[in-house]
Amino acid sequence: MKKEKGSVCLSFDDGRGDNRYIAEKILLPMNIPATFNITTGYVDGSCSPADRPSIKKPMTIDDVRWIAEHNIFEIAMHGDEHKNTLEDIIKCRNKLATWLGLKDDDLLGFASPGTGLNIKTMNDNEKEMLFANTTYIRLSLRLKRFVALKVVSRKLARILHIPILYKLAYSDTMLDIHDTKMLYSVPVLKTTTTQEIRSMVSACKRKGKAVILMFHSICEDTCNDDNWTWKQQRFINICRFICREREEGNINVLKVSDLYKYFNCVE
Repeated sequence: MKKEKGSVCLSFDDGRGDNRYIAEKILLPMNIPATFNITTGYVDGSCSPADRPSIKKPMTIDDVRWIAEHNIFEIAMHGDEHKNTLEDIIKCRNKLATWLGLKDDDLLGFASPGTGLNIKTMNDNEKEMLFANTTYIRLSLRLKRFVALKVVSRKLARILHIPILYKLAYSDTMLDIHDTKMLYSVPVLKTTTTQEIRSMVSACKRKGKAVILMFHSICEDTCNDDNWTWKQQRFINICRFICREREEGNINVLKVSDLYKYFNCVE
């Protein structure tokens, strides 16, 4: 892969029930890699109602296994009860290890629920097995410069849906080879337009950077769904756009784990 290319990752949080369908019926036929971040207590039903990340039906354990069996996809941790405590992350890791037959030294990524991970917790425990075998920590958006301007831009973008505002709001969230263990992502909300997503992908293509698009649910009808559900036809249109850009040699389309390897020169 040439480092001047842009890169795009599709990442799905929680383990919502529609994720198996989009993996099998949309992503796999288009040969589009993706990462699925699993809240294990939500999937197996042990999560308390107050801690469930969604009222929507989750995937089954068999769905998680099916996704893991396809090398084009990645399974990553997202807490057991959608929390960021060390105990909850360990419980998530242990369940995934049991479901997928993982070994103690198998590597997994971790998508922090609500970007709530206390970085000190990770640093204080970085040599312990859990974080030693955690390849990357995926957070949400990042703000580095002109923070007030970008906060305002993000609020305006959610109202006006002007792609240039969207790119400005999330420009710091684009990734490059200086990002190693901590990776950031652009949240895709119910109201996010295909034009806004296309603008981010195009910006990454021009600048040779990467974007992780954070999805949750993909459904045909989003009228009665939460703010994290995106319309299926929009998603299909974006997948077709990404495929065209890939075929033209403009972008790489990667799992988040492969983006981590790419940045860190890991074989």
